[in-house]
Order: sequence, then C-alpha cells, then structure tokens
Amino acid sequence: MPRKSGFKCLEKTKRKISEANKGVSRNKGIFRSTETKRKISEALKGRIFSEEHKRKISEIHRGKIFSEEHKRKISEAMKGKKLKPFSEEHKKNMSLANKGRIISEETRKKISLANKGKIRSTEMKQRISEAKKGRSRSEETKRKMRISHIKIVEKQIDDGGQITPRYNFNACKFFDELNKLKGWNGQHAENGREYKVNELGYFLDYYEPDKKVIGEYYEKHHYKDKNILTEKTLLRELEIRKYFKDYKFIRVNAFDPTNLKVEFL
Repeated sequence: MPRKSGFKCLEKTKRKISEANKGVSRNKGIFRSTETKRKISEALKGRIFSEEHKRKISEIHRGKIFSEEHKRKISEAMKGKKLKPFSEEHKKNMSLANKGRIISEETRKKISLANKGKIRSTEMKQRISEAKKGRSRSEETKRKMRISHIKIVEKQIDDGGQITPRYNFNACKFFDELNKLKGWNGQHAENGREYKVNELGYFLDYYEPDKKVIGEYYEKHHYKDKNILTEKTLLRELEIRKYFKDYKFIRVNAFDPTNLKVEFL
C-alpha cells in the first residue's frame, strides 16, 4: 500500500526503523549499470541540505575509524582514476569553508605523526611537481607568506629553538670587517640578528641606521651568471631600495667567494 503524500513518521517510529536497519546492507552485491549510476547521479545533483542535516551527517561520521583493510580497498579502488579538476566555484567554496578554521594543537600533532617517516614515490613527487607547475601567486600573497614565515621564526626563537632564517657566516665576517674599517656599528645575523622589515616581510643582511646604510650579500644561487642577478633577487632588491629610499645600498657579489665584488649604490 503506497504511503500517503506528506506522511510523517513519529520520532519513536524513526528510531525503531533505524535500529532495525543497523548493520544491514541492502545494496551489497547489487550491480548497477552505467546508465543507472548516471540517473542516480543526475537525481542527486543540486540537492541542498539544511544546516541541521549537515550537522547530523557530521556527527554520524565523527570519530569513525577505518580498518587497514578498508583503507587498502579504497586505495585500490582509486588507483588509476583521474579526478576532474575542481571548478573555480568549487575552489572558492573550499576556500570559504576553510577560512578562519583553527586547527587544535592535538590535531596538528596527529597530522605530524601521521606524516612522519612517509616516503613519497618518484611518481608521486612528479605528480605534485606537475600540479604546481604554472601556478602563480600575487605579490600580496607572497608578502603574506613572508610575514607568516617571520612569525614562525620569531616563535622558534622565543621558544629557545634553532635560530632561523639561515645565514651565511662569511657574510657576517665581511660586515664585521666593514664595521671595523668604517667605524660603524651595523647589525647582522651574529651581532643582534638580521634586521626585520615588517612591512615587506624581509630580513636584511646588514643594517646601519645611524649611517643610513643597508647591505645584501649575494651568493652564487642569487645569480644567473657572474654579474647578472636572478629576476627574483633583483625584484627583492628593488623593493628594499624603494622602501629605504634615503639609504645607501651595499651589494656584495659573492658569486666567487674568493673574489668579492662590492658596489655602493
């Protein structure tokens, strides 16, 4: 006998049905054709769940632990499947959903432990590399990333951890000699930490505010060849010089550490 339209079950009845169906899998072993799957997919598209519905689904799945066998089956089922790229709308929704999300220390530790000792295959590394190729970040995003990294560095120092960012010992020796020669008191990594430019998210190799002098010690990886800086390095330098427009800039070319070239700009 068909159920009348608008018929509503009592909560007590719903509970009984739920209890009776627990552990029962009516779909196990049922084979559905591609056409049937497509129809089901189309019928489910565009469904809008209420916030209450979403909350209930979340509660049901919270704390669920998959067995190793279950994980292996999921892994096997996904192998070779090429997922469609996310639409811009999907990416935007994901971004909005994660904005302001705070990950607890406990969750961070779990993620860290889960990833420790993991060795990515060459194929996996290649896929990650390919996925990131061509990705471009805005200057604003780069600035935020630099500032975020500086905050991490400062916390490490406050907690008594390893002092970063890494620096060149030879650069410190050079700037020490410069201080002695000129009678200056410029700051570098080994005599008070590299000076941090909060607004730019950069650390300076050398900073002498009394004499209005700043300096950078460029190693081999900063150059395309002996005398031409990489585009990234040059853009960084121009940004710094623009910010410190009233300062003299010392550029130390250490492409060949045994034959330093010093320019006062």
